[in-house]
Amino acid sequence: MSEERCDIIIPVYNSLNYVTACIESILKYTDYPYNIIIVDDGSDSYVRERLTLYEKEYVHFRVLYNE
Repeated sequence: MSEERCDIIIPVYNSLNYVTACIESILKYTDYPYNIIIVDDGSDSYVRERLTLYEKEYVHFRVLYNE
């Protein structure tokens, strides 16, 4: 039987403080397998830089960029 996973989808638009708090809160849960999918709807470069760092650090983290 395969392991079940949960996908957590977070929409983002220039709200770095809220997104960071949200992501850090989710990352505290280590006992359940999950994927974090961020949908960035054209945020500023500093938001994209932070999301790129998360994506590089965590294998279950993915960012989708939309202009």
